[in-house]
Amino acid sequence: MPLSESSYLPPAAFVLSHVLGIAGVLYWRSRSREDERDRVQKKTFTKWVNKHLMKVRKHINDLYEDLRDGHNLISLLEVLSGVKLPVEPPAERSLRLVRAPAWCRAGSEEREEEDDDDEEPREKGRMRFHRLQNVQIALDFLKQRQVKLVNIRNDDITDGNPKLTLGLIWTIILHFQVK
Repeated sequence: MPLSESSYLPPAAFVLSHVLGIAGVLYWRSRSREDERDRVQKKTFTKWVNKHLMKVRKHINDLYEDLRDGHNLISLLEVLSGVKLPVEPPAERSLRLVRAPAWCRAGSEEREEEDDDDEEPREKGRMRFHRLQNVQIALDFLKQRQVKLVNIRNDDITDGNPKLTLGLIWTIILHFQVK
């Protein structure tokens, strides 16, 4: 096909178009590698989480989706730490009202045991506020244990942000598995 005057590119423009074309290909390849790495990390971290959640008879299929409400995240931290969440800091614990003795309360010892089971740390609702609160309970627990959470907020996990969810799980692995 002969070159017409409109299709002629000056040498500098010709070289630039080839460089940008190569840069585009390189960008696509690097993006493809990043996507592959994220996919492998997601699969690996999902298996790690399930290995620990099976101790409390729970299972997740999608790491990003199944941690959004905070329930599985709280369960994971409870299994890893051996502590029932939320653990209150000493200052808050001393300000809490003292529970009335059993003899003052109506009911028997069975009633008292039922009360202890009702002290579930999780918000049971399905609204965004409940999800944010549950994830915040988990993040506060990690901060209390001096786990550094850099730029990870409760809304990032609740929104299912892939990078920050992977970062949170990696931080949990480093703290509980490696330590």
